[in-house]
Amino acid sequence: PSAAYLKRFPPRWVIAFGRSLQTRATVDGLARELAELREQAARAGLPRPAVCCDLEEGAGLHFPEATRLAPALALAAADAGGDGAALFVAGELTAREARALGVELVLAPVVDVNTRRDNPIIATRSFGDEPDAVARRARAWLDGLARGGALGCLKHFPGHGDTEKDSHTELPLVAKTRAEFDACELVPYRELLTRPPAALGAVMVAHLDVPALTAAPGEPTSLSRRAVGELLRGELGWDGLVMTDGLAMGALARQDDFHARALSAGCDLLLGPPSAERAAEELLAALRRGVLARADLERAAARAERLAERALSEPSEPASSELVADALALAQASIVLGPGGWSGPAGMLQPVHGPAADPLLRLEPLTSAHQPAPGGMRVFAAACLVGCGRGRAGLEAEVERELVLCIERELARGGRAGLLWFGSPQVLPEGLWGLAGLSIALCHAPSEPLQRAAAAGLRESFARTRGRLPVAQPEAGPVADAPGAAR
Repeated sequence: PSAAYLKRFPPRWVIAFGRSLQTRATVDGLARELAELREQAARAGLPRPAVCCDLEEGAGLHFPEATRLAPALALAAADAGGDGAALFVAGELTAREARALGVELVLAPVVDVNTRRDNPIIATRSFGDEPDAVARRARAWLDGLARGGALGCLKHFPGHGDTEKDSHTELPLVAKTRAEFDACELVPYRELLTRPPAALGAVMVAHLDVPALTAAPGEPTSLSRRAVGELLRGELGWDGLVMTDGLAMGALARQDDFHARALSAGCDLLLGPPSAERAAEELLAALRRGVLARADLERAAARAERLAERALSEPSEPASSELVADALALAQASIVLGPGGWSGPAGMLQPVHGPAADPLLRLEPLTSAHQPAPGGMRVFAAACLVGCGRGRAGLEAEVERELVLCIERELARGGRAGLLWFGSPQVLPEGLWGLAGLSIALCHAPSEPLQRAAAAGLRESFARTRGRLPVAQPEAGPVADAPGAAR
C-alpha cells in the first residue's frame, strides 16, 4: 500500500492470504510482503500491525516454505489413544512456523461439529461429528498453539457443521431448535469459553440463518445482536475479540449496511471487507444517523488493540527439525483402514486408476497403465477437494459412478481391489465400506504430505497404521452384500 493509503487506513490488524482461490496453490513472497508492510508502518510512525492468517492445515497452507499438515479430521484420526498428543504437536508446529513467518493469530481451530455428511464446506476441516470430542481435540490443538507462541480463533460460531449450503456463495439456513443447538453446536463453545485455553484470542462468527438464535428469519448470525451480543457475549460470557467471517462472502450479498450492523451486533473486527473505503464511509454515515453508537465503535477498537498488543508480545522460537518430523509422521498415523484391513501382499499394490473430483487437483502419481501382479490387487484412488464455492465435499456424480463401476467390475471378475480415499469418510460412496473383496485406506485429504505418502504406496505403513475412524461409520448400502451388482 502507498504511504497515503496507510495514513488514511492505519492497519492495526492485517489478514494474510498466500493461496490462490482459483488454483488452490500457494504463492511465493507472502512473508516478504508482510515484512515490507511492517517496515512501511514503522517509517510512517504507526504501530506494528498484527497479522492473522487461516492456517487450518499448518503454515504451509499459505506459505510454501512452511509445513503443510493434514486437516483437522485427519489429526482426529491420528489421536487414536485419545490423549491429544497428535493434536498438540500439530498446534505447536503451526504456531512456531507461523510466528517465524510473521503471523500472530491463527484463524483456527474449526470447532464445527460436522453432523451433516454432505456438508459442502466443513467436511475434513472439522475434528469430528461428536461435540465433546470436538471440544477435547480443539483444546489439545490450542494447547500446542500456546506452546508455540501463537493465538487461536474458534470458528464458525454458532456452528457451521449442519449446513447443506456454503456460506461463501449463499446464506445457509440451519432450521434447528435452540435445544438442538445447546446439545450439539454450542457444546464446544461452552466448554472452551468456560475454561479458555491460554492460546484463545478470538471467536469468529459465521454468516448463517439460524432463526432459533436470531431476531428474525433471514438475519445472518454475524449481524445479529441476539446471536453475538446476547448469546456469545452474554450467556457464554466471551468478552474477548469477536470477528466476522469474510465480509465479501456470498452469504451477505443481499444484506445492506452490514459493516455497521456487525459492529452493532457485538463484533469487533470486520474481516476482509470488499472495500476499506466503502466500509469507512458506511461506518461514518451510520454514526451520523445514529444507527451505530460511538461506544460500540470504541469498544471494538479497544478489544482489537488489546489483542494486538497481546499477540505481538507472545514469545516464540523457530520449530525444531524433530518437531517437523513428528508432525509429518501424523500423516501416516492418520490413515484409517476399512473393516477388512489392507489385504494382499504389500508388494502387489499397483495403482492403476486415479479419478479426481476436481480439475484443479490431479493424482497423477497414482495413474498407471499396467496390470497388477498375479495375486495382487488393483488399487484405485479418488480425491475430494473441499473448497469455497465448490458446492460439495464428495465426488462429482459422474466420477463417483465411474469409481464404483470400476471397483465392481474388478470384484466381479474375481479380483481384489483397493481404494485410497482422499476425502472425508462421511462422503465415501454408499456401499463401499465393508464391501467384500475391497480394501479401503482413508487418507482424508488430497493435500501434502498425505497424497505424497499414499502415492508412494505406504506399503509398510498400511500394515501398522493406527488411525481410528473419527466420525460415525460410513453408510453401507445395497452393493455391500452384492459384489459386482449393477448400480
